Amino acid sequence: MPRRVVILLIVLVAFLAIILVMTIRRQPPEIPADPDHLQARGNPQQCLSCHGAGRKNARPPNHPMGNECGQCHFEVGEAR
Repeated sequence: MPRRVVILLIVLVAFLAIILVMTIRRQPPEIPADPDHLQARGNPQQCLSCHGAGRKNARPPNHPMGNECGQCHFEVGEAR
């Protein structure tokens, strides 16, 4: 095999490995087990009362759209 092809394959495999590691390691933050968060359990509207747009603890601009918090976020110690 020509040297260029080998180098290209090595770079491609390294790139794919980096993407795989980043995907596996990226996990949404857990929901704290404090009284405020336990009270909001299963109620996205209550979550958004603190984490909605313009609120004190608003979601960051790069947060995926959607208001079903429990689809991605889990309570501390809850199975994923």
